Amino acid sequence: MCILKKFKFLIVFIVIFYSLPLFSEDNNTCFIISKKIRPYIEMLNGFSEVSKNKSELFDLSKEKIDRNDLVKCSFLISSGTNANNFLKNIKNNSKKIYTFFIYKNESSKYFTDNSSFGIYLYPEPENLLKYYLKNGINNIFVLYSENKVEQYLVNAKNFFINYNINLFYKKINDFKQFDKIILKQKISNLWILPDQLYSSKNILDYIISKSAIYNINIIGFNRYFYELGAKYSIIVNYKAIGKIIYNILSEKFNTKHLINSPFDFKVAKEE
Repeated sequence: MCILKKFKFLIVFIVIFYSLPLFSEDNNTCFIISKKIRPYIEMLNGFSEVSKNKSELFDLSKEKIDRNDLVKCSFLISSGTNANNFLKNIKNNSKKIYTFFIYKNESSKYFTDNSSFGIYLYPEPENLLKYYLKNGINNIFVLYSENKVEQYLVNAKNFFINYNINLFYKKINDFKQFDKIILKQKISNLWILPDQLYSSKNILDYIISKSAIYNINIIGFNRYFYELGAKYSIIVNYKAIGKIIYNILSEKFNTKHLINSPFDFKVAKEE
C-alpha cells in the first residue's frame, strides 16, 4: 500500500514537473519595452550577462506587436507603463514578469494572483530605514501630486514614526507657493519621490537651487540628483534587475512574487 502511494506521488510529480515551462536553451524569453531608453537597455545587458537563453526584444514605440508572435514565448517580460499594460491583456500560457512600475502598491493593476511576478522600482520605507537612521535623517518633508504617491506616504509615515522619524507631506499642483511652503515648514530634508510633479528638468534644477539657498538637504530618486549635488540619492541598479529576472526564471518561479529592485543610497561627498 505504501509503495502504491509512493508510485502515485511519483506519477503526479512527473506530470506537474514536465508541464512547467522550464527555463532552458529551448525556451524563448521575450522582452517587451515601452521604448528604448537607458534603464531598459541596462536591464537587458544584465540579463544577457548571465543567460545563454534565446531572447527576443519587442519595442512598442517602434512597432505594432502581433500577439501571434508572442505564442512562441515561454516567458514574457514587460518594462514600463505601456509595455506592462500591453502584457496585462495578453492571454496565453507564457509566464509573465512585470518590471519598471514605480511603487509596490501599483502591482494590483497588473496582477492579483501568484501566476505572475513583479519587480518594482522604488524602495519601501523599511528598505530605507537603515540609511535614514545612519545619516540622522529624522525630519522629512515631501511635496507630491499623485494619489499613488500619497498611498506610499501614508504607509511610510506610519512606519517611520516607530523609529522617531517625522514625515510631513503636502499635496500641490505646481511650485508657485514653493518658497512660502518651505519657509513655513522649517524643512531639514526634502524627500523627492517619483511623481509627475517632477517630470521637468527645469523644475528639478529649480528645486535643487532653491534648496541650496534655504540649506535644505535633498533626497533624490535617481543618478541625475546625485550628479547635481543632492545630499542623498536613491539610485536603482537597472542591470541587477536583468539578473533578478534570470534568477526568477531559473528557479521556475518558486520565489516571492513581488521583488524590490536593488538600489544604492548615495551620500554626496563633503566639499
